[in-house]
Amino acid sequence: MIEESPDNLKEERGFSNDEESTSQPLKNSQNCVHKKEMDIYEIRHQNFMGMLEEYCGGKVILFSEKSGINRSKLSQYKQGPIRTDRRIGSNIARRMEIPFGKAKGWMDHDHNLSDPVKRKKELSTPVVPVLDVDQAFKYLDTKELPDEFKTIPEMMPGSAGVSFALKEVSTQFEPAISQGATYYIFPMLAFRPEMIKNKLIACSVEGHILVGRLQILALGKSTLILPDKTVIELTDQKKQVIGLVPFIRNP
Repeated sequence: MIEESPDNLKEERGFSNDEESTSQPLKNSQNCVHKKEMDIYEIRHQNFMGMLEEYCGGKVILFSEKSGINRSKLSQYKQGPIRTDRRIGSNIARRMEIPFGKAKGWMDHDHNLSDPVKRKKELSTPVVPVLDVDQAFKYLDTKELPDEFKTIPEMMPGSAGVSFALKEVSTQFEPAISQGATYYIFPMLAFRPEMIKNKLIACSVEGHILVGRLQILALGKSTLILPDKTVIELTDQKKQVIGLVPFIRNP
């Protein structure tokens, strides 16, 4: 799980850099700025609650696993923007959008998710392409998918606004991971090693896609620890790391 970093201290207080400059009128006046800021926090809260219900069955722990946002912070956000530390700032809103395939800024607009019918339509579960290894490598190299997935959104800089899935074809990792299990992968176009240290990631190793936890060693070296404790040395971390694996579904 990705812990909130000191860099996000302003986010913890309910606003990010682009919101801090307009936060002072909340304390000192009752002008229109106060209304504008409260509106966006209420909208983000409504959207968060809609996604939490539709995608995670209302379970904060599942939302945390998918988004990497601290579980205790999500529990605070559930209570609504009644205090500054319970407001969803811009940085957190962007992190909520990515794992569910939402466009940047989606959280900042009112989608009328309080209406169950409209919520169901707006948050219909996106199709996640289940690819074989050859298709996955082709997608990563060319961004081309099989015809049935041609409508998949374009990848965004920094990380991917989309994901793909792979099936486990071997029995090597049973009973922890069963044959036929599905790995959900979020490709990352750029990352810092400390961001993914000890996280579950997918890596390219000799024509295979392997899933394990990244271990950072001395002198810039790193290894991938597989579910059966096999240790794989990564010779070129930047080229071999594909992305995060926030969720595995066993059959």
